[in-house]
Amino acid sequence: MRKMAAGVMLTAWVAVGCPAFARTGSPPAHLAAVFGALPQVSGVALSHSGRMLAWIQRQGSQSSVVVYDYAAHRVQRVFHVDPRMRPWDLRWDGSDMLLVSIEMTVQPQIGENTARYIIARTLALNITTGQIHLLLMAGNGRQYVDAAELLRVNPRRPHSVIMFTYEWSLNAYRSSIGHLIHDAQRDSGWMGNLFAVDPYTGDDEVIGYGNAFTTGWVVNPDGKPVAREQYHPRHHRFMLQARRGSRWVSIYQRTDGVAPWLPSITRGGKAILAIMPAGDGVEHLWRIPLDGAAPERLLPGVRRPVVSAEVSRSGRLVGVTLGGGRMQFRWLNAAAHARYESVAQAFGNRPVRVYDATRNGEEALIKERSPVRPPTYYLTDFQAHRAMVIGRAYPLLAHVQLGTAEFLDYRTRNGREIHARLFLPPAQAHPRHLPLIVLPPGGPEIGPSRRFDWLADYLAMNGYLVLRPVLSPVGDSGPAMAGTLQQWDGLPQSYAVDGVRVLVKAGLVDSHRVCIVGVGYGGYAALAGAAFWPHAYACAVSINGISDLPAFVRYEDKFFSGVSSASAAAAYWRAAVGSATDPKVIAESPVHAAAAIRAPVLLLHSVNDAAVPFSQSQEMANVLTGLGKPVTLIRLPGVDHSLARSATRIAVLRAIAPFLRRYLQ
Repeated sequence: MRKMAAGVMLTAWVAVGCPAFARTGSPPAHLAAVFGALPQVSGVALSHSGRMLAWIQRQGSQSSVVVYDYAAHRVQRVFHVDPRMRPWDLRWDGSDMLLVSIEMTVQPQIGENTARYIIARTLALNITTGQIHLLLMAGNGRQYVDAAELLRVNPRRPHSVIMFTYEWSLNAYRSSIGHLIHDAQRDSGWMGNLFAVDPYTGDDEVIGYGNAFTTGWVVNPDGKPVAREQYHPRHHRFMLQARRGSRWVSIYQRTDGVAPWLPSITRGGKAILAIMPAGDGVEHLWRIPLDGAAPERLLPGVRRPVVSAEVSRSGRLVGVTLGGGRMQFRWLNAAAHARYESVAQAFGNRPVRVYDATRNGEEALIKERSPVRPPTYYLTDFQAHRAMVIGRAYPLLAHVQLGTAEFLDYRTRNGREIHARLFLPPAQAHPRHLPLIVLPPGGPEIGPSRRFDWLADYLAMNGYLVLRPVLSPVGDSGPAMAGTLQQWDGLPQSYAVDGVRVLVKAGLVDSHRVCIVGVGYGGYAALAGAAFWPHAYACAVSINGISDLPAFVRYEDKFFSGVSSASAAAAYWRAAVGSATDPKVIAESPVHAAAAIRAPVLLLHSVNDAAVPFSQSQEMANVLTGLGKPVTLIRLPGVDHSLARSATRIAVLRAIAPFLRRYLQ
């Protein structure tokens, strides 16, 4: 009974502040404040020994990392995170160190410009001493790099984690002189190096030297480099190189602009596992031998695209997710599959994720998740056949009846099959002639997400039917995907309109009460929908969206091309969007088609947005106002481009609710 008592005690600790209505089933009085809040509990992680639990706790604007000694039934330590940082994931390294993935906004001085952008880093927390180290941040220009990637948390190497980032080298830098041939990326001085980092001290050493074209590394369970990834944007060429003595030799390459995702290596260490498209354009799981032999396709009987992979703490591939509509997980590890099946049956086959199993496999964490069910975390004891609630992400919604979600597959007018998720209001099993909100994705997405969709659920709770189509690009979504995203050519907007047409024809939707709402890329899609499909929508809401593509490409060039040509966003946007002087790029910009817009437009934009400048919405508002079009511009405080802060989310929901009521009801 020791473990049950600990579970009850922990649940009481994390659920402080739940009012009585959460037990009655009645909806919260202030939906925007509840749905807009960040999860109170997230990132729950279990140590390898099973003794320690940790999670991210949020109370208002304050984020903390709580460490709980599960064996001693007590909170061992609480780390208060700097308000400028947003923690989003936790991983244990041994029993004393906790690694926290964070995002933060920085404003470095670059020449005469002060840039503002978001960086991703790792905090190392010593749960015994309380010391904190921000890894791979200082020295050799690393503060200008947007990410330092954590590759291996628990290598067979004492006091180290394995990480990858760029750093600047004077020896590799060559300036442009006169009329000499000069390669801005090759001669930039930025090197993609591999590091062993001591999380106890923050000290680091280079264990693998890359160059200006190195975009990633593959390491074995010992933390030793076995291959490095190279990408040459000028030729759209990806190369995978293995070490041969003192030389790097190419063992695989492709020139279609696709960068494979390399989640793991095989058990014997003789090959790399990769997710990449074949000649049919569908992504499959492959085995790339390190000796340079031809890649071998794994799971040959599977025709559906492989869209993601899950890797164990030891770096082994556990299974892959198959897309193509209703996602399916294909297990490749028998022990992990058996654990999952026992849990799934106990949970009535509700969608769950089993992770962070202890070394002996007797305990593991479970995350119950779905688009319409806020996450709940459980600790499972497989020997005792018992699961205990550890924490709830949204305790105020724990016992509230939310809407439902269904898969919707439909064909576009050009014959393409589109997968979407349809969110229905509560008690609307057979909806008829409802107002509809179209939520274009916030960027290229592979398949319908299993995450709790706070925005779609909020809209459904307000009585709207919500359509969330899914873009299905081939391959990765990084810089190497030049020319394959197809998100700036109008097709996603036409596919969304086709989805609306299907719902109207089925009698579910009132064609005169359709609004398009989007965040980030979705904000661009909302403006493009209103501009290029003016008869389809009764209103449009753009949140932190791009309105002027050429101006945005020039902005990226101005601020970031001098920081790191190997990884800068500027290179990506030039490849994905095109030249700022390209007539097609100009034509695809909503601001240049504003005269066609008929629907009222609501623009919301963070004034210090680090990804898309506020001027993008300001320019759109000025043009629409000059044309006599109905437009409202609301300034959101801070730098929150991706709506990662509660205050921004709540402000957005409170702004769009009356706007939608006015034009859809």
